[in-house]
Amino acid sequence: MLTQDETTPSFNLDEIEVILNAISNKDALKILIKCKKGIEKPTKTIKQLGLTQRRYYARLSELIKRGLVEKKDESYYLTTLGEVVYDIGIKFNTALINRKQFDLADRLRKSKYISLEETKKIINALSSKGILGYFGESNNINPIKMVDNLEDVVQELVTKIDQAKESVYLASSYTDARVIQAVLRTIKRNVKFALISNNNNFLKKIQLFRIIFSPQMIQDLIDITSSKEIRMKQFNIQYSFCVIDREVAMIELPNESHNIFYTGFIIENKILSEKLIETFEAFYNKGKEDQSLGYLIKLQKIVENIPI
Repeated sequence: MLTQDETTPSFNLDEIEVILNAISNKDALKILIKCKKGIEKPTKTIKQLGLTQRRYYARLSELIKRGLVEKKDESYYLTTLGEVVYDIGIKFNTALINRKQFDLADRLRKSKYISLEETKKIINALSSKGILGYFGESNNINPIKMVDNLEDVVQELVTKIDQAKESVYLASSYTDARVIQAVLRTIKRNVKFALISNNNNFLKKIQLFRIIFSPQMIQDLIDITSSKEIRMKQFNIQYSFCVIDREVAMIELPNESHNIFYTGFIIENKILSEKLIETFEAFYNKGKEDQSLGYLIKLQKIVENIPI
């Protein structure tokens, strides 16, 4: 028995080793899983599992010897201990299927740009009972897609914005012409749009993109930024995120050493989306009014070769 301190449970390492050795073989695991519902016809099971009789009975005997399986009449079933081991296996398998969630949690904890409170909100929203409390609730696990380069993030963001039906909340330290164009298309479909950009970042980026902006596009931007339905503010955000239709969340984690893209996650989760909207509104309330409208009017005159 191993006891480290009063807060650490004691471990019967010898017994744990015996059980793990008994199920360490794939054949044994297959038999253990079959015993969950009972094995009534060994010949049929041997054929289904693709085992020889020798391999089958050797592994079955070991499972019986270790108290995981028992024989009732002519059938084989899990013992109570076997049921516990089976349930642990289900949880372990669920964790392996959803490894990206744990990777996201680890990266969030390491990030210097996301506060501890925000990290807790995001991690707890990943499943109905939190990322570490979902075992046995596999239906509540939410799909996560990891994106490791900025170009893929932009493409995913453009796709998601184009698919938006009701609302888009975008807090971004980047501004890409393709994203701006997607926003224009979306707003024309009467989708509500709210933007938080880094101080003056949006204006600087528009200046860089002015070569590819047509007078009509600039006019569209002017119409959009002057609309009461569109909310825009500047705030010194340290990371980017976007929420689409209060259901899909995209989160970017910058590199800790340099303020550049590191990795991004796309998560379909209403609870997380609402938490990020709360964060968005908190940033928005602290932000200052965006100066884009006046600059766009000047830019329009430049593109149309009208003296300012």
